[in-house]
Amino acid sequence: MQINYRYQNQINESQFDEIVKQIQAGEKTEIPKHGALAKIRQHIPAERMAGFQSIDESSEPVWLKRNGEAE
Repeated sequence: MQINYRYQNQINESQFDEIVKQIQAGEKTEIPKHGALAKIRQHIPAERMAGFQSIDESSEPVWLKRNGEAE
């Protein structure tokens, strides 16, 4: 079972009930060190960002052209 981006492995019924109680009480709010999607804002330095190119300036990807040849 996964809760708050953490896996709970091989839990029994009483452990499950305890986890549910903790969630309902707001006691299970930790965020993992690796972050969580849409929960932690990241800053990506400019030198690590992906390049963006206008559609008009882009060419057809090689793999797409190959797919058309296979037909």
